[in-house]
Amino acid sequence: MHEFQVVHFIPSLSTGGAESMLFKLLNADQENSPKAVVTMFPGGRFERQVTGLGVQVVSLDVKRLSSLLHRIRALNKILSQSNVTVLCGWMYYGAILAIFLKTLGILTRAPTRVVVCNVRHSLSDLPKEKRRIRLAVRLIKLLRPLITHFIFTSHISKREHCVLWGTSLPASVI
Repeated sequence: MHEFQVVHFIPSLSTGGAESMLFKLLNADQENSPKAVVTMFPGGRFERQVTGLGVQVVSLDVKRLSSLLHRIRALNKILSQSNVTVLCGWMYYGAILAIFLKTLGILTRAPTRVVVCNVRHSLSDLPKEKRRIRLAVRLIKLLRPLITHFIFTSHISKREHCVLWGTSLPASVI
């Protein structure tokens, strides 16, 4: 039986600030609770480094929709045999994926699930963002009641998101 207590959801482990911070967090926290990382896309610069820490990486490979259902079932099998207590969605898409899987009942074995949304983006002008980012931001606003806590990388980012998602966000700035 796997004993994942924290599962991180992130679009990929390619080169980027969020991927780098996730690796640093996993590297610094090796002796604490076991972890797993779920990505939407396979590979990436940090995948080998993360697996080298002994962290299991599961890719849903969403580009291949034909195998997505199979991969979600495989993920369910892995995680249903574990004691996951924290789902940490990195960036908008990782947060949406964590909430989506939890809502579908994929990750329901543990009695309490904490969903953390790690926002690593500033929104100075939402209309200038790419369409998919605008959609993701609006979707998270709808899903907000399912998110236990938000983490922002700056007070500016927190303020910008509070304007969109509500001023009473349970949030931290790191």
